[in-house]
Amino acid sequence: MNKVDPDILQEVEQTLDVAGIKRFEPYPSYKPTSVDWLGDVPDHWEVIQSRRFFKILNGSTPSSSESSYWDGDIVWVTPDDLSKNSDSDIRDSRRRISQSGYNSCGATIAPPNSIVVSTRAPIGYVAIAGVSLCCNQGCRILAPNKTLDSKFFYYQLLSAGSELSSRGRGTTFTELSYGQLASVELLSPPLDEQQVIARFLDDQTRKIDDLIEAKQKLLDLLKEKRQAIITHAVTKGINPDVQLKPSGIEWLGDVPEHWEMKKLKYTCDFSGGFTPNTKVVDYWDGDIPWVSPKDMKHRYISETEDYVTELAVNEVFRRIVAPKSVLIVVRSGILIHSLPVAINKTGVTINQDMRALMPKKMLDSEYLALLIHGNQSALLHVLTKPGTTVQSIESQYLLNEPIPVPPIDEQLDIVNYINNKIHKIDLLTTETNKAIERLTEYRIALISAAVTGKIDVRGRA
Repeated sequence: MNKVDPDILQEVEQTLDVAGIKRFEPYPSYKPTSVDWLGDVPDHWEVIQSRRFFKILNGSTPSSSESSYWDGDIVWVTPDDLSKNSDSDIRDSRRRISQSGYNSCGATIAPPNSIVVSTRAPIGYVAIAGVSLCCNQGCRILAPNKTLDSKFFYYQLLSAGSELSSRGRGTTFTELSYGQLASVELLSPPLDEQQVIARFLDDQTRKIDDLIEAKQKLLDLLKEKRQAIITHAVTKGINPDVQLKPSGIEWLGDVPEHWEMKKLKYTCDFSGGFTPNTKVVDYWDGDIPWVSPKDMKHRYISETEDYVTELAVNEVFRRIVAPKSVLIVVRSGILIHSLPVAINKTGVTINQDMRALMPKKMLDSEYLALLIHGNQSALLHVLTKPGTTVQSIESQYLLNEPIPVPPIDEQLDIVNYINNKIHKIDLLTTETNKAIERLTEYRIALISAAVTGKIDVRGRA
């Protein structure tokens, strides 16, 4: 069960005071249950298996080879649809099926206000049917067979995600079976109390979501401001009165007239990478970092998920990439939207989807990394290799790309200027991310506390 941490509760209640959230009290009396995730519950609530509340409907998929079965009017929900659904209701699906497609398979159309649950990994996505719909075999639908408040049970099933996942079984894929879902213990307060709790959670989660959205917008603004500071400084310098000249490069525009333009291959040494044979155990789990795209999440790299041995270096890599090199990703799906770049703080090896740039004396590694980061969208546009199934950067494009090269002292000044400017932005970004994390945790805990009766919200909605 997602328990409410009192410290988090108090802190976030204070944060949300303007949104009208007040301290909550427990119910007057409780009774024990034999269900671990429910714990003690209000003594007037019932504990009943889900089959007592709902008729459970299975899903199915029409033949994909029969075109007449597809692109019809029947909403056909999959776990992917549920994972991308941001509302409590679901009213559409990425693919729809026709009446003949529906007739050909074992799916059952459920009425509005039924609850759709993903029952194949990932288990536990939940949504309320906003229209009549059916689903594929990765979901099951709980159609109410008695008078109840669907929104209350939506919240309860949402809170029961860990419990549902723990009941999943399977080797090829994990699945929550019909029987396991039918036997899940749920709580049933009186109907009017279900409605009160659902209204309360609608109101409180909306307020929390509004705050999260506002903080997310702040993060977007901070990211834009940070990027603008870097881009301007590495391409125009930090002297507002400097004379500019055309760079001759479309993405770069004008640059300070005393800066040189040089192809990257004349400013750096260049190194590729490898993946040692994974069957040779003596190559792996050593002390030498092995950088791959999944490690490229920060400005500096000193640790990686995988490490190689001296033997691997001697027999496969031949040499270690020296500290203060500039590492970039040249092959990965991430290149669709960003160009990861980092500086290694220790000697490393890299895999074949990476390149290491070792700047010569004329070029500072910090400046080069900031230049690439600050102009990643433009560089991706000119460097990405066309016609490939996986996004990649052609090495010859990269090496022959001209870059602006200020005097080395000015490069260092630019780096210091950027670091000072973005320090406060980075601090605020960190604080905002932590606030979003706390709000998200509180949202989860508040739902759990309300639907399991740990707090009494009667009179609050």
